[in-house]
Amino acid sequence: KEFKHFIKYVDNPIYREFFNVMFYCGTRPGEAMALKFSDIRGNYIYINKTIDSHGKREIGTPKTLSSNRRILIDDNLKSNLFALKKIYSCDVDDLFIFGGIKPIAPTTINRHKIKACNKANIRPITLHQFRHSHATYLLNNDIDIHFIRDRLGHSSVSTTLDVYTHGKSNQEKRVVKLLNSHSFNTHTYNFKAMLKHFCSNHIWSK
Repeated sequence: KEFKHFIKYVDNPIYREFFNVMFYCGTRPGEAMALKFSDIRGNYIYINKTIDSHGKREIGTPKTLSSNRRILIDDNLKSNLFALKKIYSCDVDDLFIFGGIKPIAPTTINRHKIKACNKANIRPITLHQFRHSHATYLLNNDIDIHFIRDRLGHSSVSTTLDVYTHGKSNQEKRVVKLLNSHSFNTHTYNFKAMLKHFCSNHIWSK
């Protein structure tokens, strides 16, 4: 809900589609920055390179071997991405999807993000948290954890669970509340008697 509200205030189409890829594909920021039109084949985005967002924007290999992957995208996102070619006035597949000849800069991405957040009157999040939002959204909609692992490019399911199961904290609170409610409704404890019994059986000898 917050993302749909946020994206309405991103007025530049290049940055709007960048944030759409981050949120709906769960890519790492550097992976999204490195995408070229040639990486879209069929209804998949192929992740096979990344850009160091803290350096000179040099292209490198993905974080791990499992980070090399393909991500299924919907027809609407695919169409919007190819429509960006019109902005660059060039129908060349070797162009960066976000930037054309050169990839867009992280500082500029953040500036557009903060500007849109301020207009939308919502709290800003980091670029990496778009990826977290994607994973948590899938988890909360009961998507199989193995599919989420492959989509995020994690090497194991345990990594995915360790990073993203915090999104289930609200469910855990509901479970505790339910169990507590059931416990107090079905049991009556004599705490004085319990304490007396405990002390008589657990006092250390001199």
